[in-house]
Amino acid sequence: MKRFFFLIFLIIAVSGVLIAFSRDINTKIHIEKPEVLKNMQAFPIGYLMDEGKAYNILYPFLNEMEAFSMVDSVTVLNNEATISLYIDEKDIGSLSYEIIDPLTKESLYKKELYNIIKEEKGVKAHIKLIYLDPSKRYVLKVVAKRGDMNIFYYQSFYIDHNNQSDLLKAIRQTHSFMFEGNKDYKKYIEGEGNDGLFYSANQNASEDVLMWNTITDYVKMNEPIPEIISYTPSTGIYEVRMRFTVATRKEYEFEYWDFNEFYTATTLNGKVKINSYERKGNKKNEPYYDQNRLQWILDKGYKNNESETILSANNQFNAFVYKNEVWLLDKKYNELTKVFGFDILDSDYIMDEADQHRIKLLDIDDKGNVKYLVYGYMSAGDFAGYNGILKNVYNHKKLDNESALFVKMGLSYLELEYYIENASYFNSGDESFFMNIKEELYAVNFDKSTFTNIMSLPSNSVYTEDGLIYSYDPKLKENIGIQFIDLTSKSIEKKMKLVMFQNKFTRVVGSIDRKLVLGTYSLEKTYQLLDGTVFYPFDELSIVDFSGKVIQSVTPDQETYYQDVIFNKQEGLISASIYTLNKRISSNPTASKVSYEKLKSETIYQFNKENLLSSSILNNELLDGMNYIIINQEGISLKDDNVPIATNSRKKHVLLETSLKNDYHVYEVYTNKKEIIGVAKEIDEALLMTRNDASTILYENTNGQRRAIFSSQEHPKSILINVPIISQHPELVRGCEVTALAMFLSYYKAESISKMVLSQQLKIDETPKTIVNGITNYGDMNKGFVGSQSNKSQPGLGVYVEPIYELASTYVDNLYNITGASFEQMLMFVGEGRPVWVITPINYNKVSDNLLQYWQTPSGFMEVSFLEHSVVMVGYDENYVYLNDPQQGRVIKQPRIAFQAGWENQGSQALVVLN
Repeated sequence: MKRFFFLIFLIIAVSGVLIAFSRDINTKIHIEKPEVLKNMQAFPIGYLMDEGKAYNILYPFLNEMEAFSMVDSVTVLNNEATISLYIDEKDIGSLSYEIIDPLTKESLYKKELYNIIKEEKGVKAHIKLIYLDPSKRYVLKVVAKRGDMNIFYYQSFYIDHNNQSDLLKAIRQTHSFMFEGNKDYKKYIEGEGNDGLFYSANQNASEDVLMWNTITDYVKMNEPIPEIISYTPSTGIYEVRMRFTVATRKEYEFEYWDFNEFYTATTLNGKVKINSYERKGNKKNEPYYDQNRLQWILDKGYKNNESETILSANNQFNAFVYKNEVWLLDKKYNELTKVFGFDILDSDYIMDEADQHRIKLLDIDDKGNVKYLVYGYMSAGDFAGYNGILKNVYNHKKLDNESALFVKMGLSYLELEYYIENASYFNSGDESFFMNIKEELYAVNFDKSTFTNIMSLPSNSVYTEDGLIYSYDPKLKENIGIQFIDLTSKSIEKKMKLVMFQNKFTRVVGSIDRKLVLGTYSLEKTYQLLDGTVFYPFDELSIVDFSGKVIQSVTPDQETYYQDVIFNKQEGLISASIYTLNKRISSNPTASKVSYEKLKSETIYQFNKENLLSSSILNNELLDGMNYIIINQEGISLKDDNVPIATNSRKKHVLLETSLKNDYHVYEVYTNKKEIIGVAKEIDEALLMTRNDASTILYENTNGQRRAIFSSQEHPKSILINVPIISQHPELVRGCEVTALAMFLSYYKAESISKMVLSQQLKIDETPKTIVNGITNYGDMNKGFVGSQSNKSQPGLGVYVEPIYELASTYVDNLYNITGASFEQMLMFVGEGRPVWVITPINYNKVSDNLLQYWQTPSGFMEVSFLEHSVVMVGYDENYVYLNDPQQGRVIKQPRIAFQAGWENQGSQALVVLN
């Protein structure tokens, strides 16, 4: 009863301001627009319906999107099911739909909808699915015609037998039970705890917290719509989000809080099980100045930090991004300004709450003027409904924003976030913004309103934060030059440069203070360890600017070398260790040893110290049981703590069409939720990106058509693949590599491949074996087979992966050198039914140091082991790996842990075919 009277009082007190109460979908879901928005430009929102109730918000797009990237929500449907769709505007001329395979971009089915049901405030339609392969993800694309305008809606979905309706019902009930103080929520949520707060809770919080008993006088302003934000087919796990607004009374004032609830749940044997629950809440942004603390209180509730901050050169102005809004702090006068945010009304209206965008701060001057990008989906403003990149310029004196240019793009905000936050640069000199999209360099010129594809970036390109792209192959010893792309230059011709040092071999050591540190070395002095790691003894270190001009060079004393270069930004110093080459010669050359030993460290260069003031402007502090988000800046006492809100009256209305290059080949790494985490031109680079994530998928993307070639999701606990067995004996006493290759190729080609033919075709390193000053001089196994494969009376050893890869590539397509992959990744390839060719010690364990030999090769010093061997991995179980061993001519098993140690010790060399 107490809540009832509070609700009546609240409605009277804020009549016309508190909006959008929950109702039946046929007339008014809570998404009805506030009156103040009625005359603003807006586009109808779509919803999926389940038993008459809405779930999954379908935002209206005015430009077409790439289907693969539309992953904000997902639904799970039975094959040939009927989808119920609701659009909240009745003035829709026509509707059509299309089912798309997002990997291949193939249109699987298209149809006009004629069964449109017009209602008082919207339209309903029913979409009948065709029969679809249950193993894939699909995208439903709906096109609504309004006048001469097409409005696009997208929904990802899976085909599976499911109880999704029961799951949605259970989550709605759980939410209601907790909010109403009903202990029946325990039917779905298990867990007993004593902690938690009403704005920060999980399934282990106390009963009082979960049932909102820790606050009084509160009312929910809208009934949330469940959004299924992910689904994992292999586990059947759903992730569901609910967003809603709550009003509370504090003394005689009202506070409005935005809440997000997150559920993970499954439907097993017809029963819904909620595995986890989390609630996060924050007060709607109403900053105020605390006169006692002399600090701004920006927010309170769930712990948050700014996502980005920049400081003016005179240290007076600090711009920062908090909860997808731009704020400006004038530290001299202690003034706080809200520069930008789509949530203009701080209402609970769905378009006001949309968060499918991000913000990138570009520049700030000494007057507090800020340039910034808003990228992703525009939920409000002049470009509402479009997806792309918007550049705004904020004039602090006028408290006004100018929308300088909008670039339409079909990539989701998650894709754009990866490209913009990881590989972009703003050149304030010519107002150009550079970004790397799928290893293509693009430039947006905001002054000229142009969008240009500059070039295809070389493999292994690295961005520095101050505007340089450099590239060289870090796996290749013979690097003669470094390619520079200087994004700070105004001239395109001057941007690209190849830096060479008298034909010396060169590597990038690091970058600092708008300079690169390069090291030069002699190839014959390099030192390759057994595990493939290479030690580069630098005979000179050069500090070069972005034009390639040498600022300073340092050389060590004679017969010594630089390595282990360290950059100390706080002290403004670059230091390096000094090494010398030691040779311990034995009367038996196989016992002679070569190594580099560290002598000392010394400072080699001093640069401008970095400003190491705290990069964070916000602090979280717990006061009287409430978390406050406080601006980390003590200021002066204020008479007026009003926070001005900038307007957006200066408009250029420049809408720029773009087209991305459609001729490319890259590898993309996504989470199982289809969030991008990496792009590379080489598969080994991409595999490294998947290593630290237990649920990633690697795609090969050729001109926009993708195929999944690796998944780190669940695989069988054991497997044994039937691969033909071939013995290397008697013909090839040292031919384990080509014999293992013959087994490997015979499996993938489904025909017998001759080991003898392969042995004749294999590249040979012709370097003769000699002894020079007690050191064995011999060939490089990275270049070809060293010695004789068939004659035991002649010297020889073996070959490494690269020559084998070159030979195997002439037999099969889709062959991949996955050297450097993790052991778990290799097992996953095998778990997918793909045998893997590997190099391993024949003892199937790590090689002891006393069994190493040291050679001088034309490519430098090398550690080698006569235990080097090659097998095909054909299976595994919990404790063992199963190998086709050419030495024994049969399948053998070896302990997993020991085999892993030996394989990694021998350089993690491996080949696989990915059909």
